[in-house]
Amino acid sequence: MAANGEAAFVNPVPSVPPAAEGTRSRRVAGLDPIRGVLALIVMLHHGALPPVMYGYDATHAVLRKLNILFAWSWNGQLAVVGFFLISGFCIHYPYIRRPLPLAAFYLNRIIRLALPAAVAIVITWLARQRQPFQLDGIPIWSLWSELIYYAIYPFVLPLLRQGRWKLVLTVAYVLAGCVLLRTAVHIRYTDFGVIGTAIVGFPVWLLGARLAEEIFHHRDKFRFPIKISLLRGALFGVGGVTLAIAYWGLVGLGWTLTAVSPLIYFWVREEIVRYGTLPEPRWLAVVGQFSYSIYLMHLVILGCLERFPLEMLGGNLAWAIQVAAVLGGSYLFYCLVERPSHQLSRRAMAWIGPAEKR
Repeated sequence: MAANGEAAFVNPVPSVPPAAEGTRSRRVAGLDPIRGVLALIVMLHHGALPPVMYGYDATHAVLRKLNILFAWSWNGQLAVVGFFLISGFCIHYPYIRRPLPLAAFYLNRIIRLALPAAVAIVITWLARQRQPFQLDGIPIWSLWSELIYYAIYPFVLPLLRQGRWKLVLTVAYVLAGCVLLRTAVHIRYTDFGVIGTAIVGFPVWLLGARLAEEIFHHRDKFRFPIKISLLRGALFGVGGVTLAIAYWGLVGLGWTLTAVSPLIYFWVREEIVRYGTLPEPRWLAVVGQFSYSIYLMHLVILGCLERFPLEMLGGNLAWAIQVAAVLGGSYLFYCLVERPSHQLSRRAMAWIGPAEKR
């Protein structure tokens, strides 16, 4: 979500963590398909829903409720929380035993995160999807959280290497609980402000780092007793339920998504273990490789398509155009912006690395 000595940024930048000290494969199988699934859920959540209920009678109470439930089944904020976990995995995996080059680490993270985001903001403004100096055209909230996690990680890493996981996770969950106790009914995960949202999401990010250690040391020992299909179905169902009770005003997503983070942890773990022996779905792996571009560009592309009367073409064709436009436009953005930012970050690291060692 990178290569040549750096971990991948995964909220949701497509790449894979390299080997640590040459003792592990350069690529962790299963991560790209997971990113692909999560990116597609975010896209569907933000308006590219399949036309399952297209043309239904809006006056029919049962059909109207079914349409709402179908829309709620695609929980984009749950998907972003999944990206937080994968981010923690990919950032920590290369540095479980290897020294962390501080300046190179920060420079690489900023280039990979900020450069594509800055270009996406300009494109969004040019497309008139937002007013100048606002960021509503891009789900920027998770990127702020990622920047905070990158800033904190070098200071938490010594504790993680000492095996003080219980202490670190306990402190993280307590701090998240303090933020959540402000109110139980904030609907969205983003309603706590930049700092508050980052604090709420940090335990999940740390779970990803913990998973990296477990995969690094004990990958061959994991065999979850529940079939992977049941785990996937449970997570999909939980996504719909958490979104429903949030919009009903019962419990906000901050509480529920924090509570279900262990389920996300086990799902990601089992996908990684499964694809250690089975081939990945090629198309999902490809989508996962440019999932950060999907994340940055899907809203502006969908917004531009709203200017055209696609509904006149029928539900199926209109939806196919939406999906093709988002995937095609995002892949173009990946080729022109995101991938060159990876190359730039590698050149910057090659330049700063020797200087940092002096």
